[in-house]
Amino acid sequence: MGLDVSKNSPVQRVADALFKEAIARARREVDALQFDVSDMPDVFHRLTRESETAQVLVFGSYLEDRISSLIKVRMRHLESKNAESALFGPTGPLATFGGRTLLAYHLGWLSADTKQKLDCFRKIRNEFAHRAFKASFSDQPIQSLFKKIEYNPERMLDVISEALEDLDDRHIIIANEELTTEKRSLCNLAYLAEHVFRDLITRPIAIANRVPDFTLVGEYDDAPKLIQDLYRNLARSLMFIIHRKGSEVLPDVAT
Repeated sequence: MGLDVSKNSPVQRVADALFKEAIARARREVDALQFDVSDMPDVFHRLTRESETAQVLVFGSYLEDRISSLIKVRMRHLESKNAESALFGPTGPLATFGGRTLLAYHLGWLSADTKQKLDCFRKIRNEFAHRAFKASFSDQPIQSLFKKIEYNPERMLDVISEALEDLDDRHIIIANEELTTEKRSLCNLAYLAEHVFRDLITRPIAIANRVPDFTLVGEYDDAPKLIQDLYRNLARSLMFIIHRKGSEVLPDVAT
């Protein structure tokens, strides 16, 4: 005689309880992770004042550093500088941006979509590194690459505008028609950073606990504190990019 696995059977109830406990355990692990994203808004605030070359190269350095940090936190036996250098140093197997993202992807720590967007950004960064202060966001090859790192900034502006309407603060951000190529590119890079960080935070933990990674995020109010912090810092970063010059800044995004 087979086990009763109907919705209200003892077996199904135990399975459901075990699954929920696995999710709760995974969420606790997310909040226990030592990863600070509080510097993200300041990075993007500074980038708004830089040349396009500086924007790409500085963001690239920031992103690479944070990716390295999130990979290292999963590794063991990196207590010494020599051990770390053997992996991440100039001659190590993880010396390059591409090598680090490739490792993370094949471990399941990055989604295919995020990996594809990171590859496009790597090509953009190479263009600006090889043609410093000559390459431009308006160059056709670079525009084509940025189209593959597209997170719909217009929709983002609509969402932010709606959120600010109730506060009578809509005037502090630009309108859709004021979204320049530079601002659009920076918005997409901010979203890219958030997606990369979220993948590298949640996916390794989801794999270890054998639960879907989306169960570690859910609704904002129910998300782990680290994920809430990530979204708040994405919001602050975007506000600096789309802030209308000459208007006041919301206290929550002021430096």
